[in-house]
Amino acid sequence: VLAMFQGAHAYVSPTWYEGAGVPTWNYTAVHVHGKVRVIHDTAWLQAQVERLSHYYEGDTPNAWIPSYPAKMLEAIVGFEITIESLQAKYKLSQNRSTADQHRVMQALDANGGEGERGVAALMAKRLEDDHASQN
Repeated sequence: VLAMFQGAHAYVSPTWYEGAGVPTWNYTAVHVHGKVRVIHDTAWLQAQVERLSHYYEGDTPNAWIPSYPAKMLEAIVGFEITIESLQAKYKLSQNRSTADQHRVMQALDANGGEGERGVAALMAKRLEDDHASQN
């Protein structure tokens, strides 16, 4: 099976560059190749839903209708992938000058939502890593 997981992504305007440019999209993604196992075990599914809910809800009081989780579990298909290969891909304006990359990061931070700020943070981390590897 091939499973694709999209990470942070954002539109990049050519007006953010110092010189000429075209509209583009910055993104991160992971492609996983492997063997899939479909899981119908209700207890396993319940544990996954509870773990995800706790992660996102924390200690917020549970507002679920008591009969809802059982009905919800009937509609969920669980799966596990035994990974055979993994490819990470990204386009984070790395082909542009450092100055242009900083302008893109500033515009994404100033004008964007969570996805845009996520791309800006990844761009900053990549620049930091590049700088560290050159020293």
